[in-house]
Amino acid sequence: MNATETISKNASSMSTSDNTDITIRIHMLSNIPYDIFLTIALLCWNDGEDKYYSNFPIIASHVCRTWRRYALDTGVFWATLGFRQANIQPAIAKYTVWLERARGSPLDIVIEPQPFKNASVKNANAIMRLIMPHVSHWRSFRVDRVPKKISRLIFDQLRDASAPMLDSLTAVGERAKSPFQPPTTTRCEINPFVHGEAPSLRELVVVRFPHDYFIARFTKLQALQLTQFEFSQAGEIENVKSIQRVLLSLPNLHTLHIHCDSLAMMGGHRFPAQVPPLPRISHQSLRELWIRLPEESHDAILSCLDLPRVRYFQKDGTLDTAGAGHFSAAGHHILGAAL
Repeated sequence: MNATETISKNASSMSTSDNTDITIRIHMLSNIPYDIFLTIALLCWNDGEDKYYSNFPIIASHVCRTWRRYALDTGVFWATLGFRQANIQPAIAKYTVWLERARGSPLDIVIEPQPFKNASVKNANAIMRLIMPHVSHWRSFRVDRVPKKISRLIFDQLRDASAPMLDSLTAVGERAKSPFQPPTTTRCEINPFVHGEAPSLRELVVVRFPHDYFIARFTKLQALQLTQFEFSQAGEIENVKSIQRVLLSLPNLHTLHIHCDSLAMMGGHRFPAQVPPLPRISHQSLRELWIRLPEESHDAILSCLDLPRVRYFQKDGTLDTAGAGHFSAAGHHILGAAL
């Protein structure tokens, strides 16, 4: 039953003036132009939480006949697929319809761990059978904290695929079994698109997975986040070399976030403050640098970089708005003293 039918059913118990007011409001809703409908829909949609966000297209399509026509004619309404349910079959049925309604719109896909508590391989295969025929329309793809064997299954199916529209890729590894266990980078390597292409990929997030393949494979990245990889135990020299390798491999990068989990930092050993001189490198495109590493690594990293275009630098939650050349050879010592 849609909203109009519900109102009509309850209208008999209302006064004549109330009925007239409801009729006028229904008439107004049914006669708004498409651009006004789209504005209303986007404003309401953006304010919703995930559970409302995922159902909003259905809600909008049940208001009245006009809104249903508008909703069904707007492919982007049906282009967000979130697999967050323990029972995956209803989601498969729902998103089969949504993919038809999307009509080739860019797709945003999220796979979370809930479907893999039981029958994990079966559910993973069902999801991939649904979404892989549409890989050419993926705009963003996020695999978030699923078991390692499921991550491998998912990304193995992408080895030979091509995703020409893919702009954003997120791979978040499985969490530690115990909250007191320091996070580590898994040895489970994932190599999506190794024989295919993702030429439009600009944003990459890699959490708890080895990152070397991604850095070498996707050299046109503009935004990169590497989280919880083994900075806590590597020492300043290796950390500097790692950062330099990232920057030298990605000449178009404008945003770099390097994050080492606070628990890992607490458990890490202290390294000598004096670091042998290392060659400096320059990166002309980087504009935002976010580092959360052991304290000894901050100064060592900054002392080996020339970053003339960086405007924002964040260290352990402290944001500094830098002026031009603030991270050049003449400027990094001033910044280190200020922070």
